[in-house]
Amino acid sequence: MKHPPFDKFFYYKKAVQNPAKEFDFFKKTFRSFYKKTPLLFREDFCGTFYMAFQWVQDHKLNKAIAIDVDKKPIEYGIKHHLCQLNASQKKRFTFLNKNILTPRLPSAELITVSNFSYFALKTQNLMLKYFKNVHKSLYKKGLFILDVMGGPDCEKIIEEERKYKTFTYFWDQDYFDPIQREGHYHIHFKRKGERKRLKQFSYNWRLWTIPELKQLLLSAGFSEVYVYWEQSDKKGEGNGVFKKTKKAETCDSWIAYLVSIP
Repeated sequence: MKHPPFDKFFYYKKAVQNPAKEFDFFKKTFRSFYKKTPLLFREDFCGTFYMAFQWVQDHKLNKAIAIDVDKKPIEYGIKHHLCQLNASQKKRFTFLNKNILTPRLPSAELITVSNFSYFALKTQNLMLKYFKNVHKSLYKKGLFILDVMGGPDCEKIIEEERKYKTFTYFWDQDYFDPIQREGHYHIHFKRKGERKRLKQFSYNWRLWTIPELKQLLLSAGFSEVYVYWEQSDKKGEGNGVFKKTKKAETCDSWIAYLVSIP
């Protein structure tokens, strides 16, 4: 089978990102607080700004802001995503090649970070600075939504794989220090009939806990922080449905959202 030239961002989108599903949760949750659907969306740590790109296409009044300090994924987004927007959509879309700790970033009513990328902020001082920055730029009737992962399996040296029609995705947990709670993680890909392409994406993260993040968010000025915990299917695996809760059952690995209000 002949494949097109390898494009790691393309396979990342296929294996990791699901804007429609996340938007459904974002909008449903926003409506539960404010009885309205948000229009102005900001994607922090945006990478190729695929989420923001999809947001402006989701509704004719939607506006999106995308922010990332890394030039390479931004350049990819310009080449592969921005060019697909029509004139009206481009007017409603802004991307910034800036550090998310930069003061006075654009305001929005919904600010999100997906795929745990804020875990790259490994100290309390940096995380608090980021949360304060978000709090200053969030509308009074707004939400800040973060995803968070955890569980003992996230601290093990293991590699998991997920098969798709034309390729296999690998999540490699290469290193974990329980004292610093610092982990090294990699994404590999293998297309059918080809060699395994190692370390297409690599992350040096602190594995933050929910209590730590909640305390930092409250210290940054947010009035309330709610936990939305992923529910389980009959096999005990995550089913992609998130419900607000104050307590959860222990499990080997879990995903949740933290939803903060100003």
